[in-house]
Amino acid sequence: MRTVKTILVIGLPFLWLATAFAKDAIEVDAKVNGHPVRLEFDTGASHLFLNRQAADRLGLKPRPEWISVWSRPRAECLVTFMGSSWHEPLGIFDLPVSLKPESDGVLGWPSVSGRRFMIDALHNRLAFGEDVPEPGADWTQLPLWTHVPRWWGMSFAKWKVMALKVRYAEGKDGFVIFDTGSESGIGLSPSNWRAWKTSHTNQPLTLTSGWNPHMQMVIREQSWTPNFSLGGLRLNDVVVEEADSLSVRWAGKRHIATLGMAAIKRLDVVVDGLNDVAYLRPKQTPATPYDHNRLGAVFLPRNLRSEKLIARVMSNSPAAKAGIRDGDVLLQVDKYAFTNWRTNDTGLFAFWQWPTGTKLNLLLARGGETFETTVVLRDMLAPQTKPSPVPREHAAL
Repeated sequence: MRTVKTILVIGLPFLWLATAFAKDAIEVDAKVNGHPVRLEFDTGASHLFLNRQAADRLGLKPRPEWISVWSRPRAECLVTFMGSSWHEPLGIFDLPVSLKPESDGVLGWPSVSGRRFMIDALHNRLAFGEDVPEPGADWTQLPLWTHVPRWWGMSFAKWKVMALKVRYAEGKDGFVIFDTGSESGIGLSPSNWRAWKTSHTNQPLTLTSGWNPHMQMVIREQSWTPNFSLGGLRLNDVVVEEADSLSVRWAGKRHIATLGMAAIKRLDVVVDGLNDVAYLRPKQTPATPYDHNRLGAVFLPRNLRSEKLIARVMSNSPAAKAGIRDGDVLLQVDKYAFTNWRTNDTGLFAFWQWPTGTKLNLLLARGGETFETTVVLRDMLAPQTKPSPVPREHAAL
């Protein structure tokens, strides 16, 4: 169950900061200057990053790169991974004081892009050598688009992430980004998301939320689909959602979608970096449960200086049926007060992930007056396996 700290990174596809705290992550062992490090593998990261704690432990002396768009300190290091060694300037980043890193940093796509390996997202691991299966006729072959062109300022920059070249229905080439650093499903570009919603009006919608590295609020819609087609590739029983707006700006106009871990788990994936192709096969096994917002509403401050948690509510959601409206201010959930969200560490988002059928009593404010209401949570992204009930006094902690 996610805590309020993890809410900072929910819904941030292929941004390196997100992987530093991701719960559903592929962890690998590597060495930096001969010292062992534990890294989270992120196909959406274009560099190798260490957090400040790990850099200090290794005695690295970083230097800032003032000409970089993402101006981060860097240190030239010897990196060793899977029997290969190379020199690379590692990025070093500082975490917010309240966040405790679960790994030493991020291993980006360039570190493996020239190899043959398998991404086993269902078991959070990478496989190399004899553990990689030989794709057969039932696999879909797609070209790798390793250097995604991105217009930045007055020139084109090559953004080194894992992407697949896919043919549009109109006959144009676009790309689908793989992002093992994101817990999301299929994150569609704005136009594709609008088109999908228009043709799936009976599918329930919920929300996910967080903050991106620029400290901007991110709220995105999520739904569920029994099948989805991306060119010649089909995925079954998967989360589909609106892509993060910051990610869309980075990806450019030819971006079709970004696949996060919830979507990659629905695929068998073999990467042949030597020949610049990837092989994919949809899984036929039942989908694993996906923790999501069963309230259909989020409460976020307007900015980091604001104390009030303001509601945004989806229509026909449990929140809407309980009479909650956009703009309502959350004061309390059961016995937990949220008048000061900075110091309350009970895990606000965790409440909305409790099992379907859970009743929560909310105290809210609207127009200068307070009122109470009871919401009954329900699965919004089906099919879902109901999680085991958690004692109410412990579930959000």
